[in-house]
Amino acid sequence: MTGETFNQVHLSAHDRETLQRKGFLVLRGFLEPTQLQALSEDALFAQLYATENLFPSLLAQHGGVLTCYDRTPTGIVSAEEYLTKIRWSTSADSESAASVCRAVVSLAQAALSCCFDQAPQPSIFLYNEQFICKPPTRSIYSAFDIHRDRDYDAIDKYCRRPGTVALWGPLSGPVSRLNGALCMVPRSEESHFSAFLANYGVSMDMPSAFTSAALCDALMTSAEAPLQASHAELLAMDPGDIVVFADDVWHWSVPNRGKRCSIHATGRRVPFMLDCQMRVAWMAQFSADVVHSKRRGGAPAALAVHLPVAA
Repeated sequence: MTGETFNQVHLSAHDRETLQRKGFLVLRGFLEPTQLQALSEDALFAQLYATENLFPSLLAQHGGVLTCYDRTPTGIVSAEEYLTKIRWSTSADSESAASVCRAVVSLAQAALSCCFDQAPQPSIFLYNEQFICKPPTRSIYSAFDIHRDRDYDAIDKYCRRPGTVALWGPLSGPVSRLNGALCMVPRSEESHFSAFLANYGVSMDMPSAFTSAALCDALMTSAEAPLQASHAELLAMDPGDIVVFADDVWHWSVPNRGKRCSIHATGRRVPFMLDCQMRVAWMAQFSADVVHSKRRGGAPAALAVHLPVAA
């Protein structure tokens, strides 16, 4: 991928209007089967890698979030360097990984331009990449907090924090209200969402709205009524679908209420992360400029993978 630029994705006028108004857009069947397979293999590698290096209880405390890089670079790196030297799954088919990169980079560039009403930039940066593995449980606390990505690490106090967009897609199978689907509040419905939160004594001014047991019980249920009252949308998606969303969009995920059943291979029980009902999703975050961290002395907050986009 040396010196490579990525061709642009041209969103339709309707898609651009939806993305600007809601702050998120679902693209059905965006990933090709080979690209989906590459990500699925990477996710399996991530689960095996994590269970070899972390205690399962520690991993569970982190919500099953597995980052795709062993070490965090201290400066800007190329896409080639990231895919072949930094990303831990370098044993995977590098061309398949590059194919995924080509597919999503130009979409991220178009989304950054659309969400933040700015001219398309000649290059963007991969800020973070991870797999999110949600095991089945009856507890509502397998859900992800109600949050906006721009407020997620309030402790860091970034030196400079440009807007970011995230791309999220399921890998292990369809996602629904029963196994960990995302719920998103359209930008156009924020005033209604604020009023809904106020009923539970929660304010949108808090870094995270996940502070009330009553609110948690209301929003993390699989029932439709509380979700409708919040004016959020639950995103039922299939593998290959991608949702792209801005960092100012309030969102969360419902629990995975599937039945737990462990896989056995060659007579041995495999690590708990390979539970056959695990909801596995991929997410990558992109920015128009490097996200600098005060905590890291001005170095990139996570990644700063330089991705040129063709004019």
